[in-house]
Amino acid sequence: MEEGSRRGAGGEPEIPREIRACELPGLLRRIGRGGSRKPRRGAPGRPTKYGAQRVNLRGWMWFRSKREARYFLEVVEPGLASGELLLALPEVPIRLPGGTVYRLDWLIVPRGGGVRLVEVKGFRTDVYKAKKRDVEALYGLQIEEV
Repeated sequence: MEEGSRRGAGGEPEIPREIRACELPGLLRRIGRGGSRKPRRGAPGRPTKYGAQRVNLRGWMWFRSKREARYFLEVVEPGLASGELLLALPEVPIRLPGGTVYRLDWLIVPRGGGVRLVEVKGFRTDVYKAKKRDVEALYGLQIEEV
């Protein structure tokens, strides 16, 4: 037997306890959650910090709040149907220095041309204000709050 090789009963290599197959699914679940057992904010059964409730429309469209869903139903959907809006993209990521990402609620292209950046806000946090200021300064864009 070679030095350093460990053999169990029957001459098979011994598997260290921490990587046995029966324990692997539990280990992977813990790693996937970053070791935390608490559900993430906004997950079913756990409220968000400012009380926003996730909304599911038509079984496949998810919005982060009732206000965003209402904006879609009252502004975006009718605008697309009438041809007033050519394109509406939800949750558009905008990269900022330092690896930070600002997620814009809607990027809208009206029929007349141009681009509208729309943020559906219920509560203006300090983090939001700072990121909005950075986006507007770095890219020369104007974010419209509704």
